[in-house]
Amino acid sequence: MTKSVLFAGVLGGLLGGFGGYALLRTLPSTLKSAQVPDAPRSEARALADELVAKLKAGKNDEFLAVVRSGFNELTDDQFGQLGLQMKTMRSNFTRVYGAPSEFEFVRETTFGGDAVRFAYTEKFPHGCVVWSFTYYASPSGWQVSGFQYRKLDSAFESGL
Repeated sequence: MTKSVLFAGVLGGLLGGFGGYALLRTLPSTLKSAQVPDAPRSEARALADELVAKLKAGKNDEFLAVVRSGFNELTDDQFGQLGLQMKTMRSNFTRVYGAPSEFEFVRETTFGGDAVRFAYTEKFPHGCVVWSFTYYASPSGWQVSGFQYRKLDSAFESGL
């Protein structure tokens, strides 16, 4: 290979690269202007937001009273233990991660038309916790069918 062919190849590559970059910057892009529309909010979203407001305000007993319907298979004593465990974990999160600052809505996942799961992150100065709430559209209206709270890494593993 001669030096002139090698020089022409390098020069052509550089000019092509600069020309392509200049064209991409000057021509309008349809991808930049395309906006993804927000998914429609389900009727149960307002109920999930109310649950989050109770958690944020520290009204754990009111929160547990609302979610009780999702744990009909548990006796009152068993549900009381679940509530005690949740309250203990919330205080442990505060001890480990610092005082909670805010909740942020993350995702709404619909299962058919009758079940919806909502995910929220509870933010702390040194970490976060992912909360998920599942609602079922019963004949009498939307009702809580369960909730979970997980550390961020295990929430990714579980697909929340």
